[in-house]
Amino acid sequence: MITFERLTGDNAEDFRTVRLAALKDTPSAFGSTQEKESKLTHEEWTKKAHHWSSDRSMAYVAIDGENPCGIVGGFVRDDDPTVVSLVSRWVAPTHCK
Repeated sequence: MITFERLTGDNAEDFRTVRLAALKDTPSAFGSTQEKESKLTHEEWTKKAHHWSSDRSMAYVAIDGENPCGIVGGFVRDDDPTVVSLVSRWVAPTHCK
């Protein structure tokens, strides 16, 4: 069963796993590279996770059992705080149907 977990510092390792997979699978879809992000420390991934899920942004990691398989992130719109603009999403090819 796939669950969605709000991204926090506690699941930064799942975030790292799925983000690096996304960068490897579809490098042209993102504003960074797998080479660059694979060098980040655990502390940097935790900081990045907090940035992606803050007062003005939110992100979720999709987990299939114990395996991260997707991510989605967005920013709360300044003009309407009830609306989130999607800025990032990726689903592992193994989970696309």
